[in-house]
Amino acid sequence: MSRSLFLSFSDAERVHAENLAALLRKAGLPVECSSLDGADLGASNFWRELDRTILRCEVFITLCSSRPNSPVALAELGVALSRAEREPRFPIIPALLGQMAVEELPAPLRSHQYIVLPEDLLDASDAAREELVRQFRGLIRVKQEPNADAAWQKVAERVAAHLEYGGRVLRAQEGLVPLGRDPDSHLEEFWVQGTGAPLERAANGRLQRREDSAVVLVLMPQGEFEMGASDRDLEARVALAEECPRRWVQLAPYFIAKTPLTQLQFACVMGWNRSRVSGPLLPVSDVTYAEAQQWCARVGLTLPTEAQWEYACRAGSRMRYAFGDREEDLARCGWYAGNTRGPQPVGLLAPNRFGLYDLHGSVWEWCADGWRPNLVGAPTDGAQFEPPAAGLAAARGGCWAGPALIARSAHRRAFGLDQALDTLGLRPARAVID
Repeated sequence: MSRSLFLSFSDAERVHAENLAALLRKAGLPVECSSLDGADLGASNFWRELDRTILRCEVFITLCSSRPNSPVALAELGVALSRAEREPRFPIIPALLGQMAVEELPAPLRSHQYIVLPEDLLDASDAAREELVRQFRGLIRVKQEPNADAAWQKVAERVAAHLEYGGRVLRAQEGLVPLGRDPDSHLEEFWVQGTGAPLERAANGRLQRREDSAVVLVLMPQGEFEMGASDRDLEARVALAEECPRRWVQLAPYFIAKTPLTQLQFACVMGWNRSRVSGPLLPVSDVTYAEAQQWCARVGLTLPTEAQWEYACRAGSRMRYAFGDREEDLARCGWYAGNTRGPQPVGLLAPNRFGLYDLHGSVWEWCADGWRPNLVGAPTDGAQFEPPAAGLAAARGGCWAGPALIARSAHRRAFGLDQALDTLGLRPARAVID
């Protein structure tokens, strides 16, 4: 069953609200508009009707502009905020009209995910309206069926029986919906609520992904790997000092995204996208470290540590790339200067053994770790090396504009926390909650 959207607005913004509702309904989204007005304020059943309406909806959208809110709109917002206090996952989405800035929102709304509306929907381009519909569709989630506990029980049984998970006892993880096993990697996959539309598997077991699909997390198997540059690359002067010394790291199972975060997935949560080359399935870019962290925090995810990232990238390989040491091996699984002149949609090339895409090339991916000039003293359990300090954090993977050698599994680079580049994005992760 789709989630219902409730649109609250003041009388001064009724035309904008009706145009927005018409656009969303045309796209097949279930929208209900406020039906109360100032004349109802004194009615004996006003608050009872208000409570019933707000309790029935599953996403509350409030149209915000520089004009003062009407008494009814304020009452609706108050009831919605009260519900959010009782139900922390109840979504309240400010829809900013025109040139309104986030700083102008009422204080209780400033920390919420928001969406920016064109000043006039009727004058907006088709592309702008389509992008807006995609963002609102990202708020629509399918309710878990009554047998959700049974679905998680099946996942737990498979994980416990899977040798690479080491008999892990997996309980239901809040905010994640099981998708079953990938037919090739045989690892468990999950979609993240609140990051886009639900996914399902086709008859052949492949995920049916769309432009507005939610983030998919893969449950990594436990394992040990050698982190850092190989002796052979050091001798050949391919590796750099910051990739050393090589060390053994042991990781417990954790979640990491199947692809880099897309622009639409980012916009569904943040309400904006400033990637210089725009496209819903292109990896999001031009995102600072703080913005990457903020996106993750809003949906209960994190940035991966460097160890988690490299383990996921290698997928058991001890070579430069997932499929070998040669540049043609990189071309099978990564976008770099040798096979593209710009960013490409995620998931087009071959995945690695863990079923993960685009770890080599595409965009640099922020990691949680602050920058250190080498791996001396790095944790051996995959934990965060240290928080960002001196204004620098680590990123991994290389990029579409760079040469093959910077797309190696071991290569690491420092970026300023405030840098927002067209070659710098993110891939979220998450710890397993016991």
